[in-house]
Amino acid sequence: MKLYLTMKFYKESLSKIRLNHTNLGISVLIAAIFAVWPVAADKITTNQQGLAPGLRVSSAAEVNWFEVNQLDKLNLKSRAVILIDSDSGRIIGAKQPRLVLPLASLSKLMAVKLVLDYGLRPEQVVLVSPTQIAQQTSVYVDEDSAISQIGLRQAESFRVADLLIAAVVASANDAVIALVNGAQLPGSYGAAAQKQINILNLNETRLFEPTGLDPANVSTAFDVARLADAVWRDNYIREFSHQSAVNIKSSSGSVYKLTNTNVLAGAAGNYRVLASKTGHLNEVGYNLAQIIRLNNGQRYLMVLLGAPTATARIEDANLLANWISS
Repeated sequence: MKLYLTMKFYKESLSKIRLNHTNLGISVLIAAIFAVWPVAADKITTNQQGLAPGLRVSSAAEVNWFEVNQLDKLNLKSRAVILIDSDSGRIIGAKQPRLVLPLASLSKLMAVKLVLDYGLRPEQVVLVSPTQIAQQTSVYVDEDSAISQIGLRQAESFRVADLLIAAVVASANDAVIALVNGAQLPGSYGAAAQKQINILNLNETRLFEPTGLDPANVSTAFDVARLADAVWRDNYIREFSHQSAVNIKSSSGSVYKLTNTNVLAGAAGNYRVLASKTGHLNEVGYNLAQIIRLNNGQRYLMVLLGAPTATARIEDANLLANWISS
C-alpha cells in the first residue's frame, strides 16, 4: 500500500505540472521507473483493490498496480508462498510468488482437471495395473524407491470416483496414471496440459506428465493458486480432498484404507481445511496447496512451495493461519 500511495502522490503531482521539454523528460523518467519497478523487484503485483489477476473476481480489471505484503516478519521457511482471500480474490501476502520450482504431486491437480474435462464419469470403471504403472514410473524412480500408491498386489478395477479420491487424498500415483490412461486425452498428456495452461494463463507452468515425479514439471505459487482455484470449483473434488482418511473399494470388493498426505486435514485448531493437495520431491522439498476456513468463517487459499521438511510445511501453514486470525 505504501508503494501505491507513493505512486498516487507522484501521479497527482505530475498532473499539476505544465509540461515543457524539461518537465516532460522528468515525467517520462519517473513513469518508466514505476513501470519497471515490480518486474525488477521480481515481486507479484495486484490491482488497486489488491485482487489477484486471473482469479474469479469481477472487479479485477483495474490497472493501478502495487506490491503486496511480502510476509517478511513471519520468517516462513518455504521458498515461495501466496495467501489469497478465497471469497474476494484479494492477495493478502506473498513471498517470491513467481519463483519457478518443481511442482511434485501438486501436478496431480492438473491431471484431475483434465480427467474431469475429458468426460470420465464417476461411475465408470478403470483398470489399475501395477505392472503397467511400474513401467510408466520407472523413468523417474528405481524399483527400490517408495512412491505413493494405493497398494495393489495385482490388477484391480475401480470406479473413477474412487480413483479421484486416491489421487487427491493419498496422492496415489497408480490412481492418477490409470485415470489419465482411461481419459483418452486428445494427443499427448503434455499437449492436453499445455492447452489448459493456456486457458488458465499459467504463464510460468510447464507440465509433461501427471504424477509430478518428473522435476521438469514446474510452476510458481501464483500459478498454482490459479490452478487450484479452477480445480476446487468442482464441489465433488473439494468435498473429499479435506478428509483425513478414506476407504475405497475395488470392483472385486477389496477395501483399501488411504490416509491424507496433509496431516492438517481433519486436525483441530483455529481453522479447518476445506480442500488440499500436497507434494514432495527431493529437488524442491515439501509443497502444499489448501483452502482453509477460520473459526470466524473467512476462507483463504494458501500455496507453499519448497519447505525444507514436512514439519516446516506444517509450521508455515499454521503461521499463516495464525497471522490472518490475529
